[in-house]
Amino acid sequence: IAIITGSNTGVGFETAQGLAQRGYHVILACRNRQKGLDAREEDESKVVGKASFLQPLDLASFASIRSFCNSFSEKYDSLNILVNNAGINSQGDVTEDGLEMCFQSNFVGHFLLTKLLIPSLLNAENTYKNNKYKDEAGRIVNLSSVTHHFAPSNERIHPNDGSSDLSENNGIHDKTFGLGLNAWSIS
Repeated sequence: IAIITGSNTGVGFETAQGLAQRGYHVILACRNRQKGLDAREEDESKVVGKASFLQPLDLASFASIRSFCNSFSEKYDSLNILVNNAGINSQGDVTEDGLEMCFQSNFVGHFLLTKLLIPSLLNAENTYKNNKYKDEAGRIVNLSSVTHHFAPSNERIHPNDGSSDLSENNGIHDKTFGLGLNAWSIS
């Protein structure tokens, strides 16, 4: 089982297709339900429509993240791969949780999602020790864009900057050190 945030377009959609072709049951975690459905049904000849399940997820809402994780845990015992891919570019908007929209969606939301899914990732590590997915169980992949290169020079902190993903990886690595999970950051 693989969860991919922001999987209705671009890198997320291509990643979903690739994992589905490898035999994974892919959960498309998309903020906009209709866009997720459109992506899923875009081309019936593509594998992703046949091996995927759409689950709404808004990373700008802690309530949505918790609801997503609760729903996932009710349906599935384990998670092999979590791909944190979703990202937005927004300036100045504030979430219902009181954080800057871009920072919460691109960093804090993914951190909370990952933290809440660690038990499922650990279950995969134990469940798949002796089958074809054993080398891919308990994998966390954080993707980031290059948009931080285009931030105005007077911005002190840019939430899309790769250091956020690095910090997230370090935090996840510290929490799971010795437990068998692998965390990767790709820019």
